[in-house]
Amino acid sequence: MKFCTNCGESLEEDAQVCPKCGTPVGAANATPNPAPSAAPNMQQPTQPYAAAPGYQPVYVVDPSDHTAEMDPADIAENKILAIAIYVLSWAGMLIALLAARDSKFVGFHLREVLRLLVLESLVAIVALVLCWTIIVPIVAGVFGIVLFVVQIIGFVNACNGKAKELPIIHAFKFL
Repeated sequence: MKFCTNCGESLEEDAQVCPKCGTPVGAANATPNPAPSAAPNMQQPTQPYAAAPGYQPVYVVDPSDHTAEMDPADIAENKILAIAIYVLSWAGMLIALLAARDSKFVGFHLREVLRLLVLESLVAIVALVLCWTIIVPIVAGVFGIVLFVVQIIGFVNACNGKAKELPIIHAFKFL
């Protein structure tokens, strides 16, 4: 099956011009543009190309995924340091800063863990200041557990070589 190199419309085998956009069909009719595997942080279309006349695939870009902006060699070389940041907390941050100061991948995970640790510290301070109440320490404990789960998610992302913003804390851009 032939596809238009401009809009990706499927063409008849003997077509000379694309019926949708009018682009002349040359001798080199390859796959539609853009190729679904071209962008790693895009999801595949939910329906096949030929689902309906005039159907165009819709790609959803995850704005919190910055993996495509990173150099794959940098990710492979510094993955262990990014993992150490989540496991060793402050000590891991210092080690990563000293060992891979110029790594964009390590820098991304440093910022994520720093935001996480600032939120954990704020929760602990509020719980200590208002420890005489009953509800605040309970809420702080629950939020502390949620932040621990978020830290595990960051650890898994670093293990997989991904640079995805952590859930919940990505809303705190001021940190």
